[in-house]
Amino acid sequence: MGIWAAFWRELNTPDRFAAQPYYGLINQIGHITLGGWLTNGVCALWVQLVGLAPPVWTIGLAVVATYVIVIELIVQRWVKTDTVQDSAFFALGAAEVALTMNLTPSGRWIRVEDFSANFLIWLACASVALAVYVWPRAKRAYGGEK
Repeated sequence: MGIWAAFWRELNTPDRFAAQPYYGLINQIGHITLGGWLTNGVCALWVQLVGLAPPVWTIGLAVVATYVIVIELIVQRWVKTDTVQDSAFFALGAAEVALTMNLTPSGRWIRVEDFSANFLIWLACASVALAVYVWPRAKRAYGGEK
């Protein structure tokens, strides 16, 4: 088996990282980033093809639905907690893009380039990942719960 086939198989093998909070955090930040990048890319493609502001929330929902159906349900199959968590964090990334969109007075779409706005929203997404995903696992892994 080739290196790329082995990489693809490992990439699509679900793992809850139950006793590895650091890897779990990196995994979920990756899902947040992927959701944001794909939604932003589809919005940029919309602008190129249509020339007007994209319906950001509609595109975000479509990207999330496509991801959930194709990757989480068809490729990885339903894996309860892993599927729900991956999908939720992917959707969080898509929502970050929608929250930082802006329109010019002429109705043209632009991406908010204000670093502080983007950073604060990303920080909020990472905080949710820490609070919801990593904290309970860290407590279990490092003896916080008996």
